[in-house]
Amino acid sequence: RCLRINDMGSWRKSTDVFRNRFINCLLLFRDPGSTLDEVEIEYAQHFEDDHTWISTWIHHALSCQTQVLTVKFPLPVYGPGYLDGPPLVSRYLRRLQVSDVSLKSKFLNFSSCLTLEYLKIEDSNLKTASSILSQSLKHQASKHCHFKNDGWVRISAPNLIGFRLAPFYGLAPLLDSMPSLVAASITLGEMCEEMCYCGNLSCGGCDAQAGNNDYHVALQGLSGATNLKL
Repeated sequence: RCLRINDMGSWRKSTDVFRNRFINCLLLFRDPGSTLDEVEIEYAQHFEDDHTWISTWIHHALSCQTQVLTVKFPLPVYGPGYLDGPPLVSRYLRRLQVSDVSLKSKFLNFSSCLTLEYLKIEDSNLKTASSILSQSLKHQASKHCHFKNDGWVRISAPNLIGFRLAPFYGLAPLLDSMPSLVAASITLGEMCEEMCYCGNLSCGGCDAQAGNNDYHVALQGLSGATNLKL
């Protein structure tokens, strides 16, 4: 009921081709009528081979009615190493955690994951994404993610009750209304483009130098929170 493929960075004597074939056999040759409650696929080092298999593994895990999915694949800093493809579709997925990946908007459209309640994105690149969409999410956390530098990533999750935005890079995301929000925590961090160069928020002089006076967009969607920590 639970499948964990991890610590693959220690398979030093094997090739990327061997690893791909091994995981393909392990996943794709299983009894198609056998479901999985939890799937974890983790690679400890940069994944230099054909990254398109990663999306195949993810979609196959969802076809097995997986409820908890964890994916960690350090992709090359340069090159086309993005998780894209069609949006995820699942009536069973409840928790999704992705880290060390580069994501595009199609992957971040969770409108067809009807029971997804928990989403955590960590150490990931969202510079080419435009939005994160979900009607079912209850809790969302982002940590050490790289958002856009020339625009905002829109987060539309109106049923969130818990939201955390830990230190990040780039411009703060644009938050749609979250009327059910109970608790939220925001940490801008030194690499946030909304931070004035002197280290203080909205000091005036630095804002003029940076040409950026829109840091308030990160807070507007949090205005109805019961507890708010900055």
